[in-house]
Amino acid sequence: MLKLVLSALLLLATHGDACAWGREGHKVVAVIAQAHLTPEAKAAVMSILAAEGKTSMASVALWADDVRKLPIPRQPSHEVKLPLNHDGYDPAVSCKGNRCVLAAIDADIAVLRARDLPPAAQVAALKYLIHFIGDLHQPLHASADNGQEMMEIGGKVQKLHRVWDTEIIQAQNLRTASLAQEVEASPFPVDLSGSPTDWALEGRDIARDVIFPTLAGYERDSADGRIILPESYNKKNWPIVERRLKQAGYRLASLLNGIFSKSPRGF
Repeated sequence: MLKLVLSALLLLATHGDACAWGREGHKVVAVIAQAHLTPEAKAAVMSILAAEGKTSMASVALWADDVRKLPIPRQPSHEVKLPLNHDGYDPAVSCKGNRCVLAAIDADIAVLRARDLPPAAQVAALKYLIHFIGDLHQPLHASADNGQEMMEIGGKVQKLHRVWDTEIIQAQNLRTASLAQEVEASPFPVDLSGSPTDWALEGRDIARDVIFPTLAGYERDSADGRIILPESYNKKNWPIVERRLKQAGYRLASLLNGIFSKSPRGF
């Protein structure tokens, strides 16, 4: 049984198709967050990661995607399906049975604040939190319509969700370090107030007000109805993705600083 589980983990670790924000996007969020930890928070985070021999947040940023297909234990949802209107967050509607990313984030924060839990629990909570704050800032991870409609862009047919997860970032043709520097240097201010719920609502509003309305202006394939996106689509929407990656990195740092530091913001 142990060999089967280990084999499954190895297979999942090489599977890149399920990663929200893409592999580079999640690493960028982690790199930016680590750069803005207070000394106390950084020491605590590095101590937790050291339990598994890890030395950076980026090295575990993809773990939650790598294990999500394992049937046991049941993995948390990486999304919250907020209605595409102006309603606020109602857990009874969007997080039934606490099966959404907002509930998972709350649980992870509680574990990290509980200093008396086993190291394995702290490690798992930290790895989930690093990943889930990134997921939360992808607009289609906070929308009741998470973008399953098929698109064609540059001759490639794929779901709208994957375009926003991966393609817009990949179109920048930058590796993690350079991409993180570009995102960090972007002029967008980051509001550290609010909660993960507020940040999810921001993403829902982007999906509602920007992503879905603009689709109506594009041509549809007469054979199967897929939407033909212009090759300029990635460039046009990169500023939105860039801003959300920056927000995710700074806000993740702020959360960890609040958990582990005497001075929560730290920057």
